[in-house]
Amino acid sequence: MIVLLGLVGTGLSASASRRANEQWAARTMDARAQDAKVTLSDDFDRYASRLHAFAAAAGTRERLDAASLWDSAAPLDLPSLPAADVVSFVVPADTGQIPQVQARWRTRGATDLLLRPADSTGLHLFAVLTWTVSEGGFAADGNDLVTTSAVADSLSDSLARGAVTASPPYQLLRDGGRPSQPEQVSTVLSMPVYGTAADVPDRGRFRGWMVLGLSLQDFLSGNVAGTTAGDAAVSLRDASSKGGNGATATYPPGSAVAVTAKRTDIYAWNRVWELSLAADVGLLRHGSGSERSTWAIGAVITVLLVGLTLIAAGLVEPVPTGPFRLRARRSRKGRTVAGNALF
Repeated sequence: MIVLLGLVGTGLSASASRRANEQWAARTMDARAQDAKVTLSDDFDRYASRLHAFAAAAGTRERLDAASLWDSAAPLDLPSLPAADVVSFVVPADTGQIPQVQARWRTRGATDLLLRPADSTGLHLFAVLTWTVSEGGFAADGNDLVTTSAVADSLSDSLARGAVTASPPYQLLRDGGRPSQPEQVSTVLSMPVYGTAADVPDRGRFRGWMVLGLSLQDFLSGNVAGTTAGDAAVSLRDASSKGGNGATATYPPGSAVAVTAKRTDIYAWNRVWELSLAADVGLLRHGSGSERSTWAIGAVITVLLVGLTLIAAGLVEPVPTGPFRLRARRSRKGRTVAGNALF
């Protein structure tokens, strides 16, 4: 009976410990989800405001060329944006305008520019000048971004809104020859540029787009690495995509986030991003350890209670050679009541 009561009591204590741990884990995940949301929201705003300021500075230039774009790039500070590594100035052109556009930008610093149209007819979206982190200034490009529908739609959307807009996540053109990997989930931010200064000849007219390419994987990892303490799996999914099945960036890269994860939405760059956090094994290790400790302590207490009960009944008595030893005890008639060692 004592053993049964001990096991029941220990089981109840372990169950209470498990429930307490689940509540602790839920509170921890709520706090970390909120921290991650605040951190990501701040960085969403930082990237958008930097690109907006760059486009605004370019709009004040009397004549846009490689030198004036570089002089206008100070507000962007591309090297300080760890998830971004390339920014381009993009202009629209019909097929018949290609020779004229190419000649114009060759005189504006893109001396070896060769525009490469994706199709023989229709509207093209040429990146005429591109700046990468590895290079110290704008250089000729020539890619036609119309080949990537996600980017083309984003440019059209940003022009209509007059605001920074993100494309649906996709694989960047520069990674197009590599096998698709989770680390390559990327997006582009676009912002239209207008002539804004009073003394510019094209005041109020559309000049083109500033387009910033960034890795969502780097964006997510750089923001949540310090908020999850390494014991939660995190994902950032584009919830604006048709069907709600937008590409997903994860941290740690390639990890799977359980369907029971804590989820919250962030509206940024004219899209809805679903942030999900799920407790990893590490977060639950604290609770599983306390539950095992409860069982171990309960077992020790149960054994001690059994021993004390036997002593009280006179069946055992303490001896110097061990905690308890069952001593032979004879009845008045000389029969042996017990005579085997307990320990």
